[in-house]
Amino acid sequence: MDRFFVGLILGAMLMFMLTRMAEFLTILLPWKRAFMSGAKVTLFSIVGMRMRGCPPGFLVDAYCALAHSGHDITIQQVESCYIANKHKVSENNIDAFLDMVKDFAEKHPADPDSAIA
Repeated sequence: MDRFFVGLILGAMLMFMLTRMAEFLTILLPWKRAFMSGAKVTLFSIVGMRMRGCPPGFLVDAYCALAHSGHDITIQQVESCYIANKHKVSENNIDAFLDMVKDFAEKHPADPDSAIA
């Protein structure tokens, strides 16, 4: 009987650790993609995206595409555009979202004092 409870506790601890590792990977993988592409995104902004219910992978991919095409847009503007137009955004059509972000950035320029480096 003691072996059963020890196994049960160890199994519960293992499941807890695996769940936390999976959550950490959902934060680390988009950050790694941004880092490898040269776009500046902090881990804290990715954690914030997850807490606000935004898809970090999609937003980081969009930000990297915009940064590589020479647009002066911040990750905060990309996320703000997503939040403002959440019902219009399809994660399958990133090109339409990129156009949406460009229009949004023209109407709402970034405040250099509030940008997170």
